[in-house]
Amino acid sequence: MSTDEKRDVPLSGRFWLEPGTGRVRQALLTFAERREHVNGWFNVHYGSMPDFDVLVPVSMGEWSSTPDPDSRGQSAFIAGRATYSNVRRFTVHAEETMK
Repeated sequence: MSTDEKRDVPLSGRFWLEPGTGRVRQALLTFAERREHVNGWFNVHYGSMPDFDVLVPVSMGEWSSTPDPDSRGQSAFIAGRATYSNVRRFTVHAEETMK
């Protein structure tokens, strides 16, 4: 992850794994950008979908906070949630003909 000025932002994370298979069921990534005082997290939940042999994202939450630009000590924040459905697999078929 990086800022608009291309500075790296360190991330840390936690993963919830399915016993026996090791498949990821949930991923939580947190970040703290000290120079601009921005911090937050991303939380992704994975689940089964028809016709897939791997777990795919089914929902994602996002939250971030930063001090208010007018420096009154108030925080501005962004929160969002996405859910995914009707996931489709795309395939490509190619042939090579020798002449």
